[in-house]
Amino acid sequence: MDQGGQSLGYQQAVDAAWHQRGQRAWAFSGASNIVLVLALLVGARVWVAAGLGLVWDVTYYWQWSRHLSLSFYDHPPMVAYAIRLGTALFGDGPLGLRAVAIGAMVAASGLVYLLALALFDDRRVATLSLLWFSVMPHTGFFSVIIFPDTPSILFWVLSCYALAQVWRTGHGAWWYLVGIGFGLTMLSKYNGVFLIAGAGAWVLLAADMRVWLRRREPYLAALLSVAVFSPVLVWNAQNGWVSFGKQFGRVLNTVPEAGLANVGAYLGVQAAFVSPLIYLFALAGCGVALWRGLREGRSNWLLLGLTSAPTLLFFLFHALTDIVKTQWPSSAYPTAIIAGVALFAARAEARGAPAWLRRSFCAAPWLGIVMTAALYLQMTLTVVPVVAAGDPMAIFSGWGELARDARAAAAAQQAGYIATSEYVPTAILRYYLPEGPTVFQASEAIRYGDEAPVDQAMLADAPGLYVAAADRDAVERMRPYFNAITPLPNLVRTRGGDPIETFHVYLLNGYRGGLPFAGSWSAGERER
Repeated sequence: MDQGGQSLGYQQAVDAAWHQRGQRAWAFSGASNIVLVLALLVGARVWVAAGLGLVWDVTYYWQWSRHLSLSFYDHPPMVAYAIRLGTALFGDGPLGLRAVAIGAMVAASGLVYLLALALFDDRRVATLSLLWFSVMPHTGFFSVIIFPDTPSILFWVLSCYALAQVWRTGHGAWWYLVGIGFGLTMLSKYNGVFLIAGAGAWVLLAADMRVWLRRREPYLAALLSVAVFSPVLVWNAQNGWVSFGKQFGRVLNTVPEAGLANVGAYLGVQAAFVSPLIYLFALAGCGVALWRGLREGRSNWLLLGLTSAPTLLFFLFHALTDIVKTQWPSSAYPTAIIAGVALFAARAEARGAPAWLRRSFCAAPWLGIVMTAALYLQMTLTVVPVVAAGDPMAIFSGWGELARDARAAAAAQQAGYIATSEYVPTAILRYYLPEGPTVFQASEAIRYGDEAPVDQAMLADAPGLYVAAADRDAVERMRPYFNAITPLPNLVRTRGGDPIETFHVYLLNGYRGGLPFAGSWSAGERER
């Protein structure tokens, strides 16, 4: 028995030494390689951001940045503030619109490192978490596309880091950063409610956090978060709570395409977006984090579980009734990845670890790099010859040329304006036609509440064009307001001559008045 005990002790010492050597390798000799990889990624992001065409959502948010408001119909205002900052520094080109996205994801990566270090006091886990978060297509995408999710991810991780410091240090001052982080997350996207609910549950369920229920700092932090978020509350109160109704009303949405097949499609898309191996490790990490937090009383694990799993579970079940967009669960992945790395890092590097675990763990970041590179190459160079109309990456192509063709059609008819009935062509035409003609949407006035009304005299004095995507043509709604509406040749958005989407064009003559309000975008607005 003594011999067996000595053998066991020797094996434990060997395992500890093996773990220590791995820790030193990741913290020192491996760090320079990781820094090089991260620097190359940032360089690739700048290259893609500067050369990639703009998608309609980004040009729509760019409009917001030219008419800043307390909030907006579709989302809170942070994305508009971010674009306004980027364009102030780098101009109104693609890089200017996306500059803050690049910086936000670099900052989020740094916060992932600090959060993992605060929770586990292990530089190996922190470094691997930073690497995994940085290399996955999810982060690559949000580095070159400025969506509301982009700042939401940053402030979500910032909030979690502040919570971790409350737990680690016991200093109440960290609660004030928590409050600011919560407010900024909600000022970015309404899915911040999952973060706030998860943090509240953590304080209630973690034994060593319940002491804060008797302290004033968490309650002051709550007031601080409400103060930061108050512009959105004021705007909604002034506009009949329409933004809350639009976004939170999605919970009740049902579409025929939903169901188990849609759930399968959702999981497949998420696995590709995160990269399959990182996705599987992250999901496993979420589950174990909740288990260890709830059953074993480990507060650090519980924080990770409650700030990731509820969001991911909600959208999984929501896919049973509605289509879930790829980016919606994105803010939950940073903490899920930390959980996955913390769970499997030591196991994968230990002597006697299963070969499949060791190999898949080592391959996870490499697969992420390959998939991010493939994403960027398809976005910019279309390396895989997919028919444009069936290629999701075609959303970045052909918009500038479409706008040019619309301007030529307007000039040929001596049209003084272009009317639309949805925000997609409105946003695109406004961005790419800064010198005119005037472009406006003849519907959904709530989207343009801070813009000047359309000049009714202009509508009466000159003919105009109506432009609409072929599958969303609403020209019949325009007929009561004009004496004559004449079809013109269609416009086609293309990629290298390969057709993507057809747009119908009509000549509008004899304005009768009474057209529903819409904001007006005058020539030269882009340079203002």
